[in-house]
Amino acid sequence: SAPFTWSLLNGSIPGLLFDSTTLVLSGTPTTAGTFSITVQARDAAGLTASRSISVVIAAPGLTITTDRQLPAVDLNGSYSETIAASGGAPPYTWSASVNPALPTGLQFDPNTGTISGVPSVPQLGGSHTFSVRDAANRTATKTLGLTISTSLTSR
Repeated sequence: SAPFTWSLLNGSIPGLLFDSTTLVLSGTPTTAGTFSITVQARDAAGLTASRSISVVIAAPGLTITTDRQLPAVDLNGSYSETIAASGGAPPYTWSASVNPALPTGLQFDPNTGTISGVPSVPQLGGSHTFSVRDAANRTATKTLGLTISTSLTSR
């Protein structure tokens, strides 16, 4: 019979707290995964009942975080820029194919997400689509602009 008091008997969810007055889990989860907690109710007569609960915290969505416009480079100038991703479930695997292909002289390393080389043809207003996959087999795709100019003043 009422009143009831509630408590968390065991378990925890990283970043979340259980409020025994409001019966609310609150906060910001810091770790993805499945977590088990056990809560208990005690009535005025001292009788108890408990229940185990599983809570699934999903990993944040996978995204490519690099700005839409990559840093420009001069024709025949050395270039190195790493495309960045976040969220999802690391490690990340980049697609070896960039669409359309990078200009002559530039290569994309799918192991590191790095574009590097010395471009030998100009490209004004060009764009290339990159894809990354995480350990949970989720994919993110983003189109990034790249300008290869014949001089610094033509950017």
